[in-house]
Amino acid sequence: MPGSLLGSSTRRAERYRVGHTRYKSAQKLALELVPIHVADLAAYANMRADGTADKRKLVGERMRHWQTDADLAGIRDEAALGKLPAAEREEWRRLWADVARLINKSK
Repeated sequence: MPGSLLGSSTRRAERYRVGHTRYKSAQKLALELVPIHVADLAAYANMRADGTADKRKLVGERMRHWQTDADLAGIRDEAALGKLPAAEREEWRRLWADVARLINKSK
């Protein structure tokens, strides 16, 4: 399936082993292609929903790290977002709003 999340059958097996959680998250969202941060956010939301205190704590820590990680500044900071096309900028803003909500739910 060219252009799909899975790709060739060889790549499908590799991605199934390496990125199964992201793959399952993409399936839940009915997406063929999914940006890694969107898939990771969905996976962390699922982990938090598990309900254990340790998992909620881990999810909160990871999401707070995303909010300060210099590597994510280009898709988080307003100055960088201002350089993106409007539709893409709004998608990233939604992701960061979702990150903030997930942090609040993880307390």
